[in-house]
Amino acid sequence: MVAEVIKQAERQNIELADLLPRELWSVELDLERVLDLCGGPTRASLELTTADLVLPDHAFTQAIGEAAHDRGFEAIRSRSATGVDDILAVLLDNLSNGLISVEMTERWRTLDDLA
Repeated sequence: MVAEVIKQAERQNIELADLLPRELWSVELDLERVLDLCGGPTRASLELTTADLVLPDHAFTQAIGEAAHDRGFEAIRSRSATGVDDILAVLLDNLSNGLISVEMTERWRTLDDLA
């Protein structure tokens, strides 16, 4: 998650400290319809590459998100633009079963908290 915050600061051309304080939350959901773009048959059938999903211009991935929303998906799983992990974008309007639990797991107030 720290890599995502660093990437955001770089994209916005601001100091990392300007994004603080920040909170990291753990959310447990019961999802039924997830568009999985991490690889496998779904991404292959859409003829998408990892490079397509991490372009600096977010217009393409926003269009994918809008299409997934319109088709009733509850979330989209994809590689992170940082290359560190995967992300899960939850489409709140489409949730059918709701939240199971929400818990704040970390609070970052200073740069030392990110280490």
